[in-house]
Amino acid sequence: MYRQQGLDEAVAAGAIDAAAATSLRNFFDGDRMAPAVDVEQFRLVTSFNDIFVSIASLILLLAVARIGQAIGQAAGLVVMSPGESGGPSPVAPASLAATAWGLALFFTAKRHMALPSIILLLAFVGGVFATSALSIMVAVGGATFNNNSVGSSLAAAAAALIAAGAAYIHWKRFHVPITVAAGSAAIVGLLLALVAAASDDRSEAMRTIILTATLLLGIAVFLFAMYWDSSDEARTTRRTDVAFWLHLLPRR
Repeated sequence: MYRQQGLDEAVAAGAIDAAAATSLRNFFDGDRMAPAVDVEQFRLVTSFNDIFVSIASLILLLAVARIGQAIGQAAGLVVMSPGESGGPSPVAPASLAATAWGLALFFTAKRHMALPSIILLLAFVGGVFATSALSIMVAVGGATFNNNSVGSSLAAAAAALIAAGAAYIHWKRFHVPITVAAGSAAIVGLLLALVAAASDDRSEAMRTIILTATLLLGIAVFLFAMYWDSSDEARTTRRTDVAFWLHLLPRR
């Protein structure tokens, strides 16, 4: 640390010449402005507007989903189970996903708001997954999946595959860092669902296989996160944000 006045007094007293004082001043100023190597420039909330927009978006998304559920029930597009008069409708999550995409066109693509972008991404991918799963159940019949672990696992795998594709499309359009983690989670869910469908056995051996698959997939996600992390050692791009969300994924 130094004081400008002290440096000027040293030059006036002849203790240091003006050129050396200028060099010293430039050195300290440049060191102060340079970011620390271990400082992560994580982008989550850029202003209070992010919080207000996030709350408003959540309220709007909830309202749209409720309206979609009512429309689906009126149209008879619901998952029916024995003894039930009506269940969830794929119209609700479809409306949620469509609204999230529309909001992202403004708040993500134009305003670049961090927290709302994360919420809208999760709403979009989650909405696509739920829409796919419920649509399969409506088409096949909800009763088909009662006590049918293989059918349920295959339906979940198909929905996860569609959700992974939706995450890829979202990434190509908006490049929200958490999108890669959401897509990776969908792929992990797809693979685990396939393992569960292939092992329709509730024995201890099959449980061990599923747990082993979970461990290996967790390691794969960690290595994928390290790939993104190591590609930006200077911490100057959004690749470190992508790595951050991927590192959180195995902990879920």
